[in-house]
Amino acid sequence: MPVLWEDEEDDSGHDLLAAYGPLAVMLYKRIKEKSLFLTNQDVFLIKLVDFYICNMRGINTTPACYEGAKSLVSVLPSVDKCMRFVKTRRHHRDMVFLKIIIDVLEHFYKQTEAPLFTRYREKVIPLALAFYRSLSNSAIQEMVGELQAATLRSIACGFKLGLEDSGYFLLKRSRLEFVEYYTNEMITYENLVAGNCKDTYYS
Repeated sequence: MPVLWEDEEDDSGHDLLAAYGPLAVMLYKRIKEKSLFLTNQDVFLIKLVDFYICNMRGINTTPACYEGAKSLVSVLPSVDKCMRFVKTRRHHRDMVFLKIIIDVLEHFYKQTEAPLFTRYREKVIPLALAFYRSLSNSAIQEMVGELQAATLRSIACGFKLGLEDSGYFLLKRSRLEFVEYYTNEMITYENLVAGNCKDTYYS
């Protein structure tokens, strides 16, 4: 089976590999290398989500929050690589972190790429549609359940994490609900920018 994620070859003994797959291991290594936040494997999912939400809450008011969110986005695999993964080598264990990547990119680009939202429209929405269409309802329920469980585990770790209330993560219960959401997003944002360019908004 070909390697898709970088630095995947020597991860056989990594605790995250069994639970979440090679994508989680790659992100863990990149975040540690850049020292984005202190973490260990046991609480990596919780810390990742907490770091992103805390920075997104202040992205439009606090330069440090914008830089924090931008730094996180910079360590994510490209949308094109994620799309190839979904189409050719989808791994059941990776779906939790693939979903987090999609949600992170959605909210980051919505906040930072107005008025045209080009990468959200042209890259993220197609990836999201391909990803959710590839999953069964039972897989989606398992994935959402894992993220909800992370909320409960966060209490014991001392984090104030509320995925359901954060607005930064989409937690639906079926493939149809996710597909309908992103289909409507595509229509909404295409209509919003139809026939326009930056000169239209700033002339």
